[in-house]
Amino acid sequence: MNNADLVLNFLNSHQDYKYCDDCLTTNSGVHPHQQINQICRIRLSQEIIREQDQCSICGRFKIVNQSIVGVVV
Repeated sequence: MNNADLVLNFLNSHQDYKYCDDCLTTNSGVHPHQQINQICRIRLSQEIIREQDQCSICGRFKIVNQSIVGVVV
């Protein structure tokens, strides 16, 4: 399983939550932090939402990542 798969699997299994890159790094096990940013911005751009919001873990208002699977339209 590659790093993009690890990130997507983590986000899909925690659909109701939004994670900043820092918290996603810690919880998905993918390092370094810059790799999370690249994966989410480029490789997973069709499968996740990146927006300015509050992180479910640290509570800071930052750019957060959330699986599209967990989004109700």
